[in-house]
Amino acid sequence: MNFFIGSRVWILGIALGIGSVAYTAKYAAVVMDPLSGTVLQEVRGEERMYPASLTKMMTLFLVFEALQDKRVFLNSRFKVSQSASEQPPCKLGVRAGETLPLHTCILAVAVRSSNDIACVIAENVAGSQKRFVQWMNHKAKALGLLKTHFSNPSGLHHPNQYSSAKDMALLVHALWKQFPEYTSFLSQSSFKWNKRTYVSTNKLLGRVPGIQIGKTGFTEPAGWNLATLTLRGLKPVITVVMGMPSPKERDVQLATLIEAYYRTPSALSYVIRKPLQKKIASRMPQKKRLLRRKSKTRSC
Repeated sequence: MNFFIGSRVWILGIALGIGSVAYTAKYAAVVMDPLSGTVLQEVRGEERMYPASLTKMMTLFLVFEALQDKRVFLNSRFKVSQSASEQPPCKLGVRAGETLPLHTCILAVAVRSSNDIACVIAENVAGSQKRFVQWMNHKAKALGLLKTHFSNPSGLHHPNQYSSAKDMALLVHALWKQFPEYTSFLSQSSFKWNKRTYVSTNKLLGRVPGIQIGKTGFTEPAGWNLATLTLRGLKPVITVVMGMPSPKERDVQLATLIEAYYRTPSALSYVIRKPLQKKIASRMPQKKRLLRRKSKTRSC
């Protein structure tokens, strides 16, 4: 059964309170109209959050800008450094000294959320990760991301790397407005490289109609994040959910927000204020809880 598309499931979701209980400690969300730039609904929209791999949207923004300026090309070969090859998961698993076409690098970051390739892009576009991060922060200020500071190009946890749900919505908006020729990378459900198929970390693709842009994020301190732009007919909407306790609950909450916007706008205020409450760790087998504790350096 396709969970998110059927109207009966939407009605059932509201009736049962899917995505509709009290706040979690970290939950934040924003629903924005990208045509006007107006925030329609928000919960803790300007509160400081850890973006995790939503950070990679800025990494992609800068490489799309380099493509527009013809400083790089989709067939440009990017070399892998030792530092990039040693990044923790999620990763493509490239070796130091390898080269990849930029087209593959973009897919690896947009689809697979590869930390190693985010660093490859940074080093090849700016000369070093440090310089690239300076560019990221300069661009954040230029775009009006007032609650955002970056410390690396991948989203791996750093206490000085932070943003807000509203800033991430503004970043999605900037990608959509400035790079219509490249944002399709962020709606690819899979890609092939080196005789292997890599599936998107965004499981809503193909399940929620109209998603044009989507980027996931997760670290243990950040929780599960997702930012999307959906277009149905001539009516787009940006939705951002941050700090959810599991990927399933994140996906259900964000899909419910999208459906509320298109189907029952009057329910949007209710839905956005009622994220799932159940603590995922409390109902996990002990083995899975231990795995989560070991995953603090993971960013996907």
